[in-house]
Amino acid sequence: MRHDGSLELIKRGCHRKAMFWIAGARSRCQKGALRRRARGTKRTLSFKGSYQEMVGNLGMASFAEIRRRSAEVKRILPRVWKLAEAIIAANQEIEHD
Repeated sequence: MRHDGSLELIKRGCHRKAMFWIAGARSRCQKGALRRRARGTKRTLSFKGSYQEMVGNLGMASFAEIRRRSAEVKRILPRVWKLAEAIIAANQEIEHD
């Protein structure tokens, strides 16, 4: 997805999809920042409050809810993978690794 993909999703009314990609990008950025911090930076980094606010806005107000939803994703992931493989197999023009 292009860098402006989330904006396009919002314009099309796909707010949940946009938030999925925004939350994922934010999580990756936070992880990278914390990794750099672990390599010797003296500055303290904390994303806990703003991250909790974001996931709360997505309907996950507690750690237990985040764990429940994570387990749900792990449960359906094999079906999603099978579907992706079937789509790729049926469309030879799709390149994959």
